[in-house]
Amino acid sequence: MLLFWDLKALLNSLFVTVFVFSFLGQKEPVKIDDFRDSLVLYTDVGFSTAPFQISYPYPTGFSKIQYKNNFRTIIGIGFAYKWLSFRIGLPLQDRIKSDVLYGKTKQLNFNAEYSFKKYYIDLEFRSLVGYAIKDAYKWDSTLSSETPNKILPNASALNFGLNGYYFHNKQFKMPALIGRRSHYNGEVRSLSLRLSLNVFGIDNDHVSFTPIPLQLQNNSITRISRLESFEIGLIPGYVYVNRIKNWQFSGIMGVGGVIQAKYYSHDGISRGFLGLAPRFDVHLAGGYSCKSFFVFVLTDFDNKSLAFYDLKYRQNFYSIKIAGGYRFSQPKKLSKLIN
Repeated sequence: MLLFWDLKALLNSLFVTVFVFSFLGQKEPVKIDDFRDSLVLYTDVGFSTAPFQISYPYPTGFSKIQYKNNFRTIIGIGFAYKWLSFRIGLPLQDRIKSDVLYGKTKQLNFNAEYSFKKYYIDLEFRSLVGYAIKDAYKWDSTLSSETPNKILPNASALNFGLNGYYFHNKQFKMPALIGRRSHYNGEVRSLSLRLSLNVFGIDNDHVSFTPIPLQLQNNSITRISRLESFEIGLIPGYVYVNRIKNWQFSGIMGVGGVIQAKYYSHDGISRGFLGLAPRFDVHLAGGYSCKSFFVFVLTDFDNKSLAFYDLKYRQNFYSIKIAGGYRFSQPKKLSKLIN
């Protein structure tokens, strides 16, 4: 029955998406101002975080456990010229939240991308180690309102994703959204289709994610120590970008679904299932860009979810970044070296 309702919700979301798209027109595309022959030096500052929650109708009256990571601000610096691009990012020493309340999170992010004609490929890897259960003092007598959270230093989350985009409008180019080596000079609209392949999950090193006071001895799912899924799916979407008096704003919105091969582990035992899940695709960007320099705000949102009977796991990977740079006219010596 659960699979039936998941399938029904998935088909409804796809139908609504296609129905809306059928009424959206598309204006004549405009060309992109390209600065690949300019040397671009840029810097950025931002953060990436990945909180998650586990929901279950526990008999004690609690229905949701929230897990928070303690992230750092990342400062990056890089350059781009023709086909060559390089960036290095360094975390600040201090974390955003108190180490006493939220522990210390070790975080690793890797991203690679490639754009060709109507296609855009994005590869990403995210690993986080170190979480805290928020407000665990409500059921754990060893904690208090002054130290309300329970630190889980070995709790980890991992996400590997390979995404391929197809854009119906051949004039739409993903790199121009961030304004680094190109920008738009007017309005562009396009339908999009994202093929998504993901491997993700959480692990607590053979220790249950659910605190002992909330565990049920006759229900093994309340003692899970690991959740993992392999999924593949399609997300149809819509893209809009416009630039007015050097101010550019854009967004990618999509709704679709995935097929999952998922499993959970407890007490050294693993169980696997097949299922369906909805997925959203949200990218927002905006800023100021002229021939010589640019300043942009970039956001990215990615949701993950699993369901096993009454237990539900949801995790949101999102990031916010402010990037700015200067475009130098074509350097002759560097041009000879690259060419």
